[in-house]
Amino acid sequence: MSKKFLKTIVIALTCAAIFTAASHAQAEQPADKLTAVQGIKQVEPNMVCMINNTVMDKPQIPVDFRGKTYYGCCEGCASKLKKSQEARTAKDPVTGKNVDKATAYITKATDGSALYFESADTAKRFYSAQKKN
Repeated sequence: MSKKFLKTIVIALTCAAIFTAASHAQAEQPADKLTAVQGIKQVEPNMVCMINNTVMDKPQIPVDFRGKTYYGCCEGCASKLKKSQEARTAKDPVTGKNVDKATAYITKATDGSALYFESADTAKRFYSAQKKN
């Protein structure tokens, strides 16, 4: 075998090893998302119309505003998100604090509506309380 061929093989194997190690390291890091065992699934923000506060079945229209991205289902919703601070915030149902919809931990209620939380922890507290009732 030629030295060039062997060098190519070594580089390919090294890249594969680095990729595998990085994948395992990512999998081992604690995620901010709650596990399915806890019964809580985080909703990706792009799947929510943040004006209707409804989880949708397809990605919504992105609306960039001051370095953050919000989502609406139509141009009317997109326009409201650009114009209204109130449209870009929601109250965390646990703490009562205003949360920015672009950075909130979002879950889907049984009726399909979006619930916005400050963090995964407040979502966990909310659903834990729901199970007790």
